[in-house]
Amino acid sequence: MNNGYAIYVWRDGYDPTIPGCSQSDFLNWDKHSKCFTHTWDTHSRRQWLWNTSADEKFDGVAVNNEAYASLKCHSGQSEQIRYLQNLNMMKTEAMKQVHGHLLTHYSVSWHWGRCGSTQKLITYNGKTQDAVRHMVDIFDSIDVQGDPCHTTFFPSSCNKGNHTEAGMFDVFDHFKNNGIEQALPCIHYFRGIYSSGGNPDWPIL
Repeated sequence: MNNGYAIYVWRDGYDPTIPGCSQSDFLNWDKHSKCFTHTWDTHSRRQWLWNTSADEKFDGVAVNNEAYASLKCHSGQSEQIRYLQNLNMMKTEAMKQVHGHLLTHYSVSWHWGRCGSTQKLITYNGKTQDAVRHMVDIFDSIDVQGDPCHTTFFPSSCNKGNHTEAGMFDVFDHFKNNGIEQALPCIHYFRGIYSSGGNPDWPIL
């Protein structure tokens, strides 16, 4: 994997080595089925992960907390500020790393700074701005989640365009042609589709 990319590693992922699991199970995507196994609970599965990123390193921790979606329009500013304070606490704890610097990363949704068509401002830590901008200030990096049918490369009917691994990397390579040359690609997630072996378009690496 290109060392300029980031990748999420979730606890469970699709596992084609389980007897009876086929492409139809991959496309059905039932995370409660036998075809989804723990990503690092055995030596062979840990090796699967290490082989995917053999020349890379783990240099940060990602926070994937989507609870803010239920707060952004249906709670008072005090509760939203408390949410931001809890996020900042994660960053503060990461800074206690004794050797080196543990980076922090956060997933945000494109609409978290708005209620409908109206921008929602929050005063926190001496700044008045929307929640997304506060989150950008707290963490070392972020990724922005968008409309799944426009962003996913999972081979589903709602996908737009080439839904193969090659198609995903082609989109990454063209970031610089779309005015976002400083953005770093983030694959979401290992054994979600990437290196899942779910079908020939997404081989095990």
